[in-house]
Amino acid sequence: MTLSMTPGASVAKFKRFWKLQENKTRSGIRSGYMALRRDLVKEARRLIKEPPKTGKLYKIPGRKKLHRASRAGEAPAKLTGALGRSISAVQRGWDELHFGADTIYARRLELGDNKVAKRPYLLKAIENNERNARGHFEREIERKLTI
Repeated sequence: MTLSMTPGASVAKFKRFWKLQENKTRSGIRSGYMALRRDLVKEARRLIKEPPKTGKLYKIPGRKKLHRASRAGEAPAKLTGALGRSISAVQRGWDELHFGADTIYARRLELGDNKVAKRPYLLKAIENNERNARGHFEREIERKLTI
């Protein structure tokens, strides 16, 4: 982007140009968050769903197959699918993203407590998408500024 000003250029024209660039940048950031939001939810659900889990085997009443639990430090093992379905990312404005899960045990699994060891899945999803996030923002801001 090149900006050239001549001595007689109006200040109002200059201000309009920069306001437009600011709006385009914000729009690019908003679009970057939209792309990142999809990636984060998809990755967190993948971490829960995909094996290998290396915890204990349990007999679950009413089920024929044994359930393989997750070990401390692994993403939680899928049993009913409620945790995976509750994962969401909500965008607020152009510069804020809320990412989490909404079950009564989601926080306990992510952070652990005195009875349950950590089984991070949200933080791992964020770590796994750090490079993607930069790419999304760079690509979307560049795309908006060239329109």
